Amino acid sequence: MEVNIKDLYKNKLDNLWKEQPTEITDRGYAMEQYLYTDSLLFLGLNPSTRGEKGFYTAECDQFFAKSMEIADEHSAHFCHHDLFPIRETKQNVLLSLEKKYPEFFREQLGLTKEIIERVKPRMIVILNAEACRIFQSLYGFEPGKHWNETLGVDILPQLGSIPVLFSGMLSGQRALDLGSFARLKWHIRNTCRNLQISFEK
Repeated sequence: MEVNIKDLYKNKLDNLWKEQPTEITDRGYAMEQYLYTDSLLFLGLNPSTRGEKGFYTAECDQFFAKSMEIADEHSAHFCHHDLFPIRETKQNVLLSLEKKYPEFFREQLGLTKEIIERVKPRMIVILNAEACRIFQSLYGFEPGKHWNETLGVDILPQLGSIPVLFSGMLSGQRALDLGSFARLKWHIRNTCRNLQISFEK
């Protein structure tokens, strides 16, 4: 089922942003307009400044070509969401802003957690090392506690025991090499096969 994120969260984001200093408001936010329930959900860290502010459609952006390839392989709607909607291209700048405005970043994460739990994905793939760390903290992951040795994935009990795969970026200078990308695709296929997961479209 399609979920219109803009209709549900635009006012909350606008109110959150207007309370912030200029170095935050000038950057603005960007967020995928539509997500889908029962999906294969890709999570990133935050949007860059190359796109427009506000709500966008990721399927129109070649930056997401490899994750769209995975979604197509599973006949799934493409779903991408960032932990932080603030626009910033440089990760080190983003993390310095997080230290400077911790409450603002906590509120962003609170919205993200609410959105994830609203759309109830059947699998989550996290595509950034820093995003992996933050997601683990957000959901209280403990090393080894949620690990499924047979499948090589973590299982998230807070969302109905869905599998979570922690990976790296699929595009840009730090993107996975072709071999690692092929292994990620196999890992998703193998997990779906063993847990009998399919995605609605």
